[in-house]
Order: sequence, then structure tokens, then C-alpha cells
Amino acid sequence: MKRHRSPKQAFELYKQKKKMCLAEEKRIKGGIFRKVLRPLLRFVLFMQRKLCGFKVEFINKALETTPKPRIFAVSHIGKWDFEIVNEIIKPQFYTLAADFMNMNGKLSGFFMNAFGVIFVDEYDKEDRHNTKELLKLYLKQGNNLMMFPEAAWNFSENEIIYDISWGCVEAAIDANAVIVPISVEQFGKRFVINVGRNFTPSEKETSIVELRDAMATMKWEIWDREKITTRRELPYDYWERFIRERIAEWPGYSIHEQITNTYIPRAKKEYFEVLRDMRRLKISSKNAFLIMGLDMFIKTYTTHEGIYSGGEHGSSES
Repeated sequence: MKRHRSPKQAFELYKQKKKMCLAEEKRIKGGIFRKVLRPLLRFVLFMQRKLCGFKVEFINKALETTPKPRIFAVSHIGKWDFEIVNEIIKPQFYTLAADFMNMNGKLSGFFMNAFGVIFVDEYDKEDRHNTKELLKLYLKQGNNLMMFPEAAWNFSENEIIYDISWGCVEAAIDANAVIVPISVEQFGKRFVINVGRNFTPSEKETSIVELRDAMATMKWEIWDREKITTRRELPYDYWERFIRERIAEWPGYSIHEQITNTYIPRAKKEYFEVLRDMRRLKISSKNAFLIMGLDMFIKTYTTHEGIYSGGEHGSSES
């Protein structure tokens, strides 16, 4: 009798198999089968989109040719962008996802495996490392990948594209692959897609900025083609309604998971920590300078020669 495993146990077993595959540098099983099956799977996605009433428009649809493996770097707006983008891309690819616990044993998980998926445990440092190395191995074996560099659905009111981690760029550099930026926007049941030019990263620090800028520019192009809406035309609860609509697309997938999966650079974390500490700060004569305006600070803490005075709060120092 087959032993029933909990989702957590199944995930641990999956991570161990992934670790063994990496250690032995095995070729991917079922690669050829997936390539043969892909047209049928894309047709299934097409029929699903029609039944759901989704419409797709394009600013640019064409993929540039390249002999190198590709990483499709897709902006993340909600549950459906995976299905929508998957339908329009003809070449076979594997998708990086962090949703094992939400998909294991479900129909969505079956289809993800059929298309080709690599699950990662965002809370496991060893598995994050193994996943990164496995992505490079897949690329070096000539496979394509799809990644969502933002790592979570973009719920921001003012960030066109979230901060993105090194993973996508680092994998492309190490495996000599190209990145294809793809920006997606959703307006109700209407999706607009903008496929960018092949991007070959050369150096991590600059390339990560270039990739984010390219994806943000492409999304801005989507916004620019839409009818301009004034603030007074928006319902008072527009943003709350937007969040509710995104969450309703995937019952059981909490907004907490989206927040915790969001990548935050170290500098931004430090900035948030300063803001947090400032909110807790009790103002006194010893720390009042922290909230002073520039003019008041200069008047209080400097002399007319520009030498630090400190006044009653400290001794003079040249």
C-alpha cells in the first residue's frame, strides 16, 4: 500500500531528488516528450483563456532568434500571467516557481509538471543555492527557462517593476544564455503583453539595473498606449479592489505569501529599519537634530564659520 505523504513531506522529498540530480549532473528526463507535447498544451491554454473570457493584446509579440538558450524574464501581475505568456511562447521552457505547497496534488500542479517546472523553497538557504545551480545546469544543457524576477505579484502603487535579485542575470552570465524581457499588464480580463529584445548580461551589478529598466520601460509603453485616466475618475477604493481581484484569482494563496516572497535589497531593508526605529524614537533635547530641517540644524549646530559648535548639546570641535 502506497504511503500517503503530507505536502511538507512531499516537498522535502522533491528537494532531496533535486539535490541528487544536481550532484550527478543528470540530463533532464522527459525533455523531448515535453517538446512534442507543447503544441497540445498551448492549445489547452488557448481554450482555457477563451472559456475564461480573457483577451490578449500585444505591443510586440515577436521573439528574436538566437542559438543560445533563453531566459524569459516576465513581470508578475497575478496568477494568470503564467498561463497567458506560456500560451504565446512557442519554444519549450522550464519555469521557476515557489508554489509547491499550493500546487502539490492539484490539477494546476499536474499541468505545471507537464510544461516543466523547477520548484524552490524560498525559506531554505540550501535549496535556494541548489536551485540556482540547477538552473545553470538546465541552461547549459540547452534548455530555456521562464523566471519572474520580481518573485511576487506586483502590488505596489508606485514601483513599475519591483527590485529584482541577482538570480536571473547570474544564471544567464554563467550559462552564456540571453534574457528575453517580457512585460505584462492586466486590465480586468484584458492582458497587454510587450516582448523585448534579447538582452545579453555582462556584469551583475550593471546588468540587473539594465534588465529592471528594460522591463519598466516596456511596461510604461503598455500604460502609454492606454487611455489616460485622471485621479478623479478612479473609484475611491480602486487599489483595494485591485488587490481583492488578484487574491480572488487563487483561493488559498494568501497576500502574506506574496509579501514574504518579495525581494528587498539590503540597502532598502536598512532604510526601512531606520524608518521603523524613527517611529519608535522618543524625541529629547539630545536627539532633536534627527528631525530638524536643514536651516534649523545649521542654526543650532554650526557657527557662522561653518565649524561644528554643538551648543548646549555638545562641546565645540574643529
